[in-house]
Amino acid sequence: MEDAIRTCENEYNFPKFNYELKRIQEIEKTNLKRIMGRIVDA
Repeated sequence: MEDAIRTCENEYNFPKFNYELKRIQEIEKTNLKRIMGRIVDA
């Protein structure tokens, strides 16, 4: 987490930080849908 904050403070890396964050959120959303789908199917 400290690395993320340090990256955030570095303006040059800010777009990359945002991209990584969005990618992680997309993966989490996909995983959540998969889990919810399993609950519905069960």
